[in-house]
Amino acid sequence: MTVIVRPAPAPWALFALWALTGLVGVLTLLGMFSIGIFVLPVAVALLVVSIVRTAHAPDGWPAIAGLGLALAVGIAWLGWVLATSGPSAMSCSGGADLPTTCTSGGRVIDPDAVEWATAAPWFAAASVVVLLTFVGHRAARRFVTAAGQRPAPGPAR
Repeated sequence: MTVIVRPAPAPWALFALWALTGLVGVLTLLGMFSIGIFVLPVAVALLVVSIVRTAHAPDGWPAIAGLGLALAVGIAWLGWVLATSGPSAMSCSGGADLPTTCTSGGRVIDPDAVEWATAAPWFAAASVVVLLTFVGHRAARRFVTAAGQRPAPGPAR
């Protein structure tokens, strides 16, 4: 009888698979009213593949922390959108031989500018989520590895 033994995927490969699954899920949510419905089947398929691969990998469950990277990308994207969206009430004037000047509330503004003061807290929050993701993944890997090295409980002698 021939037994085929497949090598377990590397922990970083499962982590990357979960991060990709989360990124596709974030893309599905962000594009809900445009391309999200077309990306949804891919997100569901990736979720199923991620769960199956993780379930068959010994000590693979800490890789789910890869979803934290997707959360961080979603937070950073939200910060970028808020920082690049211009004011709601803006008027621009100019001519063929004059520069275009835009104003909002009596202030001259640049409609293409990025408001870094608005983006910075979101980027900082995304950075914290990335840090917590890697720390949590490392702690979970240590816990699972330590649990796997303990002797099996048996009858007291």
